Amino acid sequence: WFIRTTEVIERTKANNQAINWIPEHIKDGRFGDFLNNNVDWALSRERYWGTPLNIWECSSCNQRVAPASAKEIEDRNPDAFAAFAEARKADPELSEHLAVHKPWVDAVTMPCDACAGTMHRVPEVIDCWFDSGCMPFAQWGWPHQRKEEFERSFPADFISEAIDQTRGWFYSLLMISSLLFEDEHPHPFKNCIVLGHVCDSKGRKESKSKGNYTPPDGVLAEAGADAMRWHFCASSPPYSNTRYSAESVRQGQQEFLLKLRNVYSFFVIYANIDGFDPSQCPKVPGTERALLDRWILSEANLAIEEVTESLDDYAVYNAAQRIIRLTDAVSNWYVRRSRSRYWASDKDQDKWDAYHTLHEVLLQIVTMSAPFVPYLTEEIYQNLGRSFDGEAADSIHMQDWPEVDTALIDRPLCEEMQAVRDIVSLGLSTRAIHKIKVRQPLAEAEVILGKASLAQRLLPYSDLIAEELNVKAVHFIEDAGDRVQYTVKPNYRALGPRFGKRMPIVRAAVDKADPNELRMALAKEGAYQLELPDGESVTLDPDLVQITVETEEGFAASGGSVGVVVLNTTLTSSLEEEGLAREVINRIQTLRKRENLEYTARIQVHLSGSERVIAAAQGFREVIMADTLATELTTGDTPGDGVQNECEIEGEKAVISMLTTG
Repeated sequence: WFIRTTEVIERTKANNQAINWIPEHIKDGRFGDFLNNNVDWALSRERYWGTPLNIWECSSCNQRVAPASAKEIEDRNPDAFAAFAEARKADPELSEHLAVHKPWVDAVTMPCDACAGTMHRVPEVIDCWFDSGCMPFAQWGWPHQRKEEFERSFPADFISEAIDQTRGWFYSLLMISSLLFEDEHPHPFKNCIVLGHVCDSKGRKESKSKGNYTPPDGVLAEAGADAMRWHFCASSPPYSNTRYSAESVRQGQQEFLLKLRNVYSFFVIYANIDGFDPSQCPKVPGTERALLDRWILSEANLAIEEVTESLDDYAVYNAAQRIIRLTDAVSNWYVRRSRSRYWASDKDQDKWDAYHTLHEVLLQIVTMSAPFVPYLTEEIYQNLGRSFDGEAADSIHMQDWPEVDTALIDRPLCEEMQAVRDIVSLGLSTRAIHKIKVRQPLAEAEVILGKASLAQRLLPYSDLIAEELNVKAVHFIEDAGDRVQYTVKPNYRALGPRFGKRMPIVRAAVDKADPNELRMALAKEGAYQLELPDGESVTLDPDLVQITVETEEGFAASGGSVGVVVLNTTLTSSLEEEGLAREVINRIQTLRKRENLEYTARIQVHLSGSERVIAAAQGFREVIMADTLATELTTGDTPGDGVQNECEIEGEKAVISMLTTG
């Protein structure tokens, strides 16, 4: 038995064109090809289990009928379901809906209208994929009942399944709906999110038969449900294959969940110390707060805008990545740059502004993240939201989605701060590559911006950049002269597939190109028009070339999309001494942590060691005391009282003694 799907295939193709497929190429690719090669649907199966094929055939004249309901059968034979009635008397728990299923339906007969013979049901059952395609209608009992509920829910906003369902559920849904309806498209669903497969750590599809699958129980017990949910939302787009392992779940956990919890813990610790209550403490509008507050409030509202847009487009991965970037900005920039405000002894408006800002942004992050990680967000919401607001919803999952406050969005400020962060990242990367500790101060950093127009706008941030890079001065320049040279090398792995037989010509042209001009174009525009010897031109993007930055002795540099950062690495005696002092601060803080001191605990410190270490401590005595909450700092040849930390500071032995004073 077949359904003549070929008669409605053009209607079905039109329906397919109206659906939003994610990824889009499935529409005309894998699924479109399947529709183009459509054949009539083989409906019947010679099996016992399955929905009985509702066709009755006369044993005398071969007349066939397909009754649409049990009532239609009973109208022709009132005793048609007598066998089921007897079975139900013997077992009253049998559901009345089983009357049309095997084995009882096989006993149902009806008279033939054509010859007065007896009609029996054919023995076949229906293909189970037909059942799957009937889901939008069968769930309501449509068209026999619940018509209003069906009309409210049809077509579905979206469906989601793995890519192999293009020839299974996706097709059965679309075809049956196209058979039933000729009206406007799309139906029975508007959007279809096609999922990739879950793979092991080596990229092979997980399979029980191969034994390469990761049981979820262990991962759930170790990392929790939030971590697993986040992994599948944030590790790759849903239509890509996802490499799944306990380690990959942990990595995703560190990237977002642990950062969020650490920021939350930081806020709770200091908010409790200072008695911060968002409903009681003085509050000014966000537009009137400090620059750092205005920046993170702007970033948060831009994130709400972008996450909302992504989720409206069913781009779950994009939404998750935007939440990660916002959380990273809060953790690695806003909180770190604002710590002194939380640590300040005076409870002035600036301190309350810092608390209000972090409180507001945390609530915005957890509200956006709630659909992804429901448990951690609920915990944070109950403490930071509901406990202070008696009118707040009982659960974060009952809260309204956050709305964008356009008054708080400052795009130029966000562009400037992103450039500052990129510059700092390049500078720190340069230190790491050349193994220069961040605690060691340097004389200066020179910045050559890819977008020269930013230079004047970034001048007010010079002190901030200097502090982050631990340099004494920052200069924005247009050319570093002979201190910096650029080298461009072709990326052969990328050039070959892109240009094929023309790759040698492109490679030769890259070798002759001006490295600085090429670097500037890639930094500013993201592309470079390369003239070839034969008069044609090709477009180079950053993936096709490798640009390295080389410097003369006494300097170190790194380049990126924002530009180039050049560090003066020559150390004077005063810079070395300050570096030693910062190492002393680090060792004292390590001792405080080892002794589990309260964040506000005051201490007395005694330092004994070499002449160099003691000289550095004495030269930067006030800085050391302020950073370590020390009320007294003494030095000498012998250790002092209290707990001790015997350590080595830049090759010099030292002993730090510490007493807690309150």
